[in-house]
Amino acid sequence: KTVAENKFCSYRNAIQEERKEIEKIGDFNTLVAQGREKIENEEYQLADIYLSRALDQQPGNTEILNLLGFTHFSLENFPECEQFNRKALEIEPQNAYSLKGLGICLSQTGQLEEGIRLLKQSIAHASDSFMDPYNDLAAILAVNDRKEEAVEILEQGRSKSPAFKEKSEDLYRALTAS
Repeated sequence: KTVAENKFCSYRNAIQEERKEIEKIGDFNTLVAQGREKIENEEYQLADIYLSRALDQQPGNTEILNLLGFTHFSLENFPECEQFNRKALEIEPQNAYSLKGLGICLSQTGQLEEGIRLLKQSIAHASDSFMDPYNDLAAILAVNDRKEEAVEILEQGRSKSPAFKEKSEDLYRALTAS
């Protein structure tokens, strides 16, 4: 066995041990808080375990479905990401976060135009305090050689929110530089 194999086995074993401990947790709020903490620490496999257990308790909870969608996107488990976002949208068809999540997921899996359409829908339902869809759509457009469209989207968002203007400055400068 190689060192890499041993590390994988050790990690896998550690995850399995933690799974046993997580299964003992019955409190929904604790499971969600721990899942969020694991996401913040980029421990996505553990976040998945905590959040899946929380979802077992509240199957229609769109917050948990969205967090699981994000977790699986981060793990590059795109079919699962798509599944969680679609479930959330069945419950809340105009959920801006779910639309964004599904849009970026589909954009990553070769369904660019459908992804862009969903991101535009997300923008239509987003509040001024949730400007992520503008940034994500602009980034996807830019990566796909649609720089002018990307700049237009950023300008729309920047005109709505001073905070977004600041947050998007680096991408905006990169796209508008000659």
